Amino acid sequence: DVEWTKKEINESGATMVICHHENDMQLYVDHYGDKIKFYHIAHCAEASIFKQLNTPKQYDVLLVGALGAKTMLGRHYPLRDRMANLLHKMPKKYKVGIHQRPHGRQDNAWESKQAIDFAKVINSSKICITDSGAPNSRFGKYIEVPMCGVALAGDIYDDHPKDVELLKSFLIDINMQMSDQEIIKKLVYYLEN
Repeated sequence: DVEWTKKEINESGATMVICHHENDMQLYVDHYGDKIKFYHIAHCAEASIFKQLNTPKQYDVLLVGALGAKTMLGRHYPLRDRMANLLHKMPKKYKVGIHQRPHGRQDNAWESKQAIDFAKVINSSKICITDSGAPNSRFGKYIEVPMCGVALAGDIYDDHPKDVELLKSFLIDINMQMSDQEIIKKLVYYLEN
């Protein structure tokens, strides 16, 4: 939401803005010129928090992230929303679940409590499902889940083209073009193998 973002920048009096998505940044650089400095720092994760904990697995498949969000692009997480309705079709022998993270604005963010709790949740599963959202972007979960030593299932984002080959080497590729049966079959294959 460009107008809302400009309003937030203007009202805050910011002289520096950090953008997680490089493709969003140029519009603001062009608008503000030299008045405000913009920097791109891609989504990343703290290695002392997002790590393999070797804890017992409670879930075979766990859907992680926000659900039902709508933006100017429409449904913001279309694959996640679809998977929330599809998980009940998994064979009954598999334990599946959904975990939505708390909202990003925290009064005590420096304590990293939400990140620590989320790393524990990730570690409690064999496969975590997420998606790149309507913007087809690398969100934090694409980094956090593999750092925890947990298999990641989702779609392939294209906002960082240099990442695509690396992503293909570890991602269980599920996407909106696949049928429900194809997605379930693929998840079962990786659980069994």
